[in-house]
Amino acid sequence: MTLCSLHLFFSAKILDRHSFSAGFERSVITTLKGRALDDGAIGEYGNNILLSTREVNRRSGEVSTARGLVRVSYPSFIDLYAGDYILFEGKFNDYGFSSKRVRVMKRSTMTDFRCKMKNVIASRFSRLKDINNLESLLLLGKKNETDSELTLLARESGTSYLLALSGMHISLFSFFISFLLSFLLGKRNARLVSLSIMLLYVFIIGPKPSLVRALIFSFVLFLFPGLKAIEALFLSLCIHVAIIPESILEVSAVYSYLSLSGLLGFGEVFKKRLDDLVYLPLFILDSLSASVSALLYTIPFSFHIFGGYSLSSIITGPFSMMLIYFFMLLSILSFFIPSVEILLVHNYRLLKFILEKGSSFGYFETLRPYMIMIFFILLVFLLSSILSHSKGKK
Repeated sequence: MTLCSLHLFFSAKILDRHSFSAGFERSVITTLKGRALDDGAIGEYGNNILLSTREVNRRSGEVSTARGLVRVSYPSFIDLYAGDYILFEGKFNDYGFSSKRVRVMKRSTMTDFRCKMKNVIASRFSRLKDINNLESLLLLGKKNETDSELTLLARESGTSYLLALSGMHISLFSFFISFLLSFLLGKRNARLVSLSIMLLYVFIIGPKPSLVRALIFSFVLFLFPGLKAIEALFLSLCIHVAIIPESILEVSAVYSYLSLSGLLGFGEVFKKRLDDLVYLPLFILDSLSASVSALLYTIPFSFHIFGGYSLSSIITGPFSMMLIYFFMLLSILSFFIPSVEILLVHNYRLLKFILEKGSSFGYFETLRPYMIMIFFILLVFLLSSILSHSKGKK
């Protein structure tokens, strides 16, 4: 929980330092100029981007310098990327700045390269609409303007985080690549190669907070092998704040650090206690302890941000996760072997079936089920302690 407190402290300081200010009142500002801090994404209010402001204009044409961060929504006909220097025309509303006209004033060569690489990857995707949408989500982190049926099912079942390209996904691929290469290069060299691939991939996809967290965390573990995982996470947060401070304000960053804090700080302890009470296959034990630990840390945040949560991911999460990882591997393989697409279709159907079952569990809008979950966790610890004590006496 100390890590969570540190995250909150950094967030409060960054918000205070980067709060928007200009020489005019917001109500008279018609133009914003500034640098994009993330790639454009589809959110609750359409396409949006985080802008570090430099200059504003008012209706009369007067110009003023500006500073601070503004969330800008804009039309969907243009793709915007981190690093772009952009002019937005529109007006402020309750959610930020709503733009009707957009002009990219400057784009770097490196950003052009990123755009081309993302287009090359997207061109290899399946022509089947549902498969293509899921490939875009999982491999490029790109969401369509309208939610697909699978996306809606994932949201209702509490597993929407699995369909968002995150540090969890690329960490697994990094481990998979490292494992395969270790037989040829040795463990440390294989790890270095996999981290280099991971760095290139994050560069192409863009500075999504959870990807940045995973990249930093992986490099910290590689460079400081003696560090405990939770200590490495502390250091990763500090480095994250130092290099891209604004990104830790994103909801995805909070989720990323909260869930990993749960896994590292509570997961292994809960797994051991549960194993003392009941025999479960290792895969089920690992998945169950990971799901419970992540939910324990993230549900309060989900409840206050979105007004509700689901507990079905405790059961459906592990199976959905396996299918999603398999889908990603098949998708990459299909770039080179098109006939693999039939396996993608079957994988998609099975994933949809599991999410449909998960969505039937219901969505909770009170914290009572969460408190019941905490009660059962405490019960597991209590019974485990009693069992251990009785074994000690014998």
